[in-house]
Amino acid sequence: GWVGRTGEPLVAKGDGQYVCPRTGAEYREDAGRLTELTRAE
Repeated sequence: GWVGRTGEPLVAKGDGQYVCPRTGAEYREDAGRLTELTRAE
């Protein structure tokens, strides 16, 4: 499975979305690539 920047395994949220349980960072998988999502401030 995928791991985040902290080395923690990411938790699948469904529909290609993942979240890091340690930092709350969100990721998206598309075509076998994982991208960290950024939040607009």
